[in-house]
Amino acid sequence: MDSSSLNYYYSTSSTSSSPSSPNITATFNNNNDNFECLHYIIQSPDPTNSLLAIIIFGIIYINIFIFGLLGNLAIVLLTLRCSHLRSVQNIFILNLALSDVIVCLLSLPFTLVTNIFKEWLFGSAICHLLPMVQAVSVLVSTFSLSAIAIDRYWLVHRPHGHSLSPSQATIVACILWAFSLFISLPYAYYMGLEEYEGYCGQFCSEQWPNTQIRRGYALAVLALQFLLPFLTMSFCYASIFSRLRRRNNTKLKKLNERQIMLARQSNNFENGLIVEEKVDCLSRKTSSFCEENVGEK
Repeated sequence: MDSSSLNYYYSTSSTSSSPSSPNITATFNNNNDNFECLHYIIQSPDPTNSLLAIIIFGIIYINIFIFGLLGNLAIVLLTLRCSHLRSVQNIFILNLALSDVIVCLLSLPFTLVTNIFKEWLFGSAICHLLPMVQAVSVLVSTFSLSAIAIDRYWLVHRPHGHSLSPSQATIVACILWAFSLFISLPYAYYMGLEEYEGYCGQFCSEQWPNTQIRRGYALAVLALQFLLPFLTMSFCYASIFSRLRRRNNTKLKKLNERQIMLARQSNNFENGLIVEEKVDCLSRKTSSFCEENVGEK
């Protein structure tokens, strides 16, 4: 369809798809062939299009945006400004904060608008880039959580062994970002705008050459984004819990043995005092008896 020959206008119809919304249509003229389309929110209304739902979603999204952005920016600034905070775990936490900042800036606003209008309003370039950036931020978050779990596991099980330095942790963080970007590149290539017959506007969706490639990529992302981090964190924290519990049981056992030993020593000491008192009492009685006998003589 030649865009130069399109005359686009909105009109209201006497019959509407919902009681509260006018039936907005768009008429296209192309080689004297006319057809009408409806926006998705008019043709397929749902409860999320009500004014109350939009207000509730808007308030929730705005609160998440403000507090999420301010909190994570504070973590980023404190970690970058204070050198004593640049520990290995804090560097991975900085990774988490950066990925959350990206989600707040590049995911929440676009997601809110798209959920309200049910169509894509931001053009082709953003359609290609935004899903990739969102995927990168999510992957970095899960990989950073896994890195924190591995670092804690190593510190608990190898407390005197070689551990990562802050500079090495920074290199690992950069590798996580690069690997996440590599995994997310297919989103930038296979995302695109689509138009559907009878619907006005455009829709940003995945456009894979066939379902097998799409399914294989989805399974790979599921394994790398969820299964691998889940298994890694489960193993690390279960091992940490088991090790700390054994260590705690050992300390409790030693403490009980110490208390038993002190109790025995205390009992022996008390018994010794009793014997000493009895001997002293007996000696006193003997001496008084002797004195009495001497006096009688």
